[in-house]
Amino acid sequence: MPEDYKNQNLQKLLDTSGLKPVEVGGVIIYQIDSGYLDSKLKEANNECSTYLSDVFSALFSTAEEFLSKGGYPSKLLPQYLEENGYLPKSFGYETGSAINWTKNGG
Repeated sequence: MPEDYKNQNLQKLLDTSGLKPVEVGGVIIYQIDSGYLDSKLKEANNECSTYLSDVFSALFSTAEEFLSKGGYPSKLLPQYLEENGYLPKSFGYETGSAINWTKNGG
C-alpha cells in the first residue's frame, strides 16, 4: 500500500476524531488522554462483541433449524446452508459474516 494512502487514511481518522492538533516546531502533535482512548477501545470492543454475537446467533439458529428438519451434521457448513436456503445469500460464506467460520476452521 502506498505510503501516501496510509497517511491520508490516518489523517482522515485524526480529522474525524475531534482531537485538536498542536503544531510544535513543524511537528503536529495530537494530545490524547487515556480516558479518550479507553472510551474508544470500549466502543470498538462493544461493536465487535455485538457483531460476533449476531453471527454466532444466526449460525446457531440456522443449525437448529437444519438439524430439526433431518439435516446431516456433516453438511452443517455455512456454504451448504447458504446454497440450500437456510442462510441468506448475503451471509457470504466466502466474503461476509461467515468467512471466519469457513476460512479459519470455525
